[in-house]
Amino acid sequence: MARLAPPYPPAPRNVPPDLTRPTGRYRFQVVIVLASLVLFFLLYLTLLGATAYLVYLAITFPMTRVNGGAILLKIASVAGSMLLFLYLLKGFFKRQEQERSLRVEVTESCPP
Repeated sequence: MARLAPPYPPAPRNVPPDLTRPTGRYRFQVVIVLASLVLFFLLYLTLLGATAYLVYLAITFPMTRVNGGAILLKIASVAGSMLLFLYLLKGFFKRQEQERSLRVEVTESCPP
């Protein structure tokens, strides 16, 4: 069986071997990005917990006077805190729909 030529062009000559080795600055920037992602996730979880506690406080906060204004304020505080909690919670389950019109099947007979 005849050996096929590689489908890739030849590599350039005189390329230093450490050309693609990441520098110390690049590694530091990667660590900063990863730390920022972890910090953002922790902040988001903290906000979610704080709003859950706010819902708990809004529900269990005792009413000293029972009149129309106090009842309306209690309902508004419970509803507002629940909406804020649900708004933050939906971020964990939200997905963006992927555009399928740009997907192209690549076959051997039809290369890209």
